[in-house]
Amino acid sequence: MPAAFAKMTSQLRYTMRCIMLLLATPVLLQAQTKAEEKAQAAAAVKERVEAKAYKIRVTQASTQRGRTVNLTSDYFIEVKPDTVRCDLPFFGRAFAGSPYGGEGGIQLQSKDFDYEVAPRKKGGWAVTIRPRADRDVRIINLYIGPDGYCTANFTLNSRSPMSFFGTVVTR
Repeated sequence: MPAAFAKMTSQLRYTMRCIMLLLATPVLLQAQTKAEEKAQAAAAVKERVEAKAYKIRVTQASTQRGRTVNLTSDYFIEVKPDTVRCDLPFFGRAFAGSPYGGEGGIQLQSKDFDYEVAPRKKGGWAVTIRPRADRDVRIINLYIGPDGYCTANFTLNSRSPMSFFGTVVTR
């Protein structure tokens, strides 16, 4: 009886290993697929940043005083080789002009700007945009990660600085 039991246990272990291997195969294939998708997304972001043709969908805004607001409307920062555009809300303080931020938001459309890109140590890019013809926006600093996540810091002339968070649209 013990020899038969040992043989049955051995066969049961072999069967269980085969079942485990069959069940694990799709997970391994799925992991490779996710890694491939992540690599493709990173390549798409890199291509767009280097071509200076991308759009950032903004989902959060943060003031200098630490107030963070989740945004539900379609706010964006768009960079093209010849144009920089943005439509963003403003929640900070105004130092000159109308109280509560004047026109209400940060609207920018400029064809005259300086554009600098520098790679970051841990991947991604630091982009500095200086619009020359805009009276309100002084500097836009974009920190774009290889996964497409972006932090945008706006330095304004007559209002307190604002930070925005979003992702690069690759589709």
